[in-house]
Amino acid sequence: MDTALSSTFSRNVLRNQFGLGYNFNYEAFRFAAGIDYQHSRQERLESFPDDTEIKYNFDSWEPYARAFYNLDRTKMFMAHYRGSASLPSIENLQDVLTESGTSLSRGNPNLKQSYTHTFGLRYNTTNADRMTTFFANINATQTDNRISNRIEYFDQDTVLADYNNYLAIKGMQLQTPVNVNGAYTLSSDFGYGFYFRPLKTNIDVNGGYSYNRTPSYQTVTGSGGSKSSILNNANEHSGNVLLKFASNISENVDFDISTRTRLTYAANSALENSRIWSETVRARMSFIFPYNITYNTDFAWNYSNSKTDQRNSTTNTYVWNMGVGYKFLKRRQAEFRVTLYDVLNQSQKAPRISFNETYQSTRWSRSLGRYVMGTLSFRFNSLNRFSNSGDRKGGPRGERMGPPPGGMQRSGSFGPPRGGF
Repeated sequence: MDTALSSTFSRNVLRNQFGLGYNFNYEAFRFAAGIDYQHSRQERLESFPDDTEIKYNFDSWEPYARAFYNLDRTKMFMAHYRGSASLPSIENLQDVLTESGTSLSRGNPNLKQSYTHTFGLRYNTTNADRMTTFFANINATQTDNRISNRIEYFDQDTVLADYNNYLAIKGMQLQTPVNVNGAYTLSSDFGYGFYFRPLKTNIDVNGGYSYNRTPSYQTVTGSGGSKSSILNNANEHSGNVLLKFASNISENVDFDISTRTRLTYAANSALENSRIWSETVRARMSFIFPYNITYNTDFAWNYSNSKTDQRNSTTNTYVWNMGVGYKFLKRRQAEFRVTLYDVLNQSQKAPRISFNETYQSTRWSRSLGRYVMGTLSFRFNSLNRFSNSGDRKGGPRGERMGPPPGGMQRSGSFGPPRGGF
């Protein structure tokens, strides 16, 4: 056992909460408000390396308010507010050194609980006659005493006397949780969908914008090798737009095409600025031919450009899958299919890039690459909706609204927005 990195302890948590609330309903209007009081006690009994008992007590008031208003049977508006406290974890509180590769971390027993104010607005409307749907959401948060990190870099071998003379090798970094103020988030998204009758196609337009302000402490090396710890505010802006076309032509032909553009920009007060621009285009088509032969194919183009003040990288991949199947049994509820995945053998080249307040991360995931799979499926809920005459009831003039028969999956069909109220 490495005594510098080890401890033996038990943890007990006792939480008491009570509150008062008021609900009011009148016709299409609903309102609820209240306040909760919470007392939390964390007790840590340590037997190694020292025999100690530490108690942490946290108190908080958490108000809330929600209002709903149904403008009519097809329109709804909602507003809400909530204040909530978040306790530091026992890992953040215990002053024990932890090693992970070239990184060290320790707890901070002087941490305070963080407190977050959350506010949101939602609106949606659906018009069944015109076959349109629209929704919009806005959410904002502000956090006091957010638990962030202070990072210290060792430019020479250093002995840590407080941790049984542990030797921190040159190049290591030590991370300590601290409370900081000034953390904000703002997010908004919208969606509009309608049915384009001439092409028998559902068209969806979605978009969103988000802003995150994340404070953290950074150790900066100045002239002459001097080091100082300063507060870095990472201001990240992100926006995206999605355009999607989903077919509603017939029960034997189904397709959807979509394109999404996303731009993320992070402006740092103490670190490099960064920007990520990505574009994704997807297309999917499914056919049912005579003699119950099926064919499906999907294609995706992924483009990403990541740029900082000193670095620039670009990825460009194409992923194509295709399959042939045969439906059988009385209601065609069984199907045998052979699918060739990743025809162009490029799925391994698509990285995932993300940022946080201290670093940029690029991750690659290994996959099988190109391969063939055979599947046999049976649908227990299949209905006999196929007929030679093709007469069906549903949308206007017999046009189908919703997913095609046989259980083909596609998004973008007419209906209320995802994440309804």
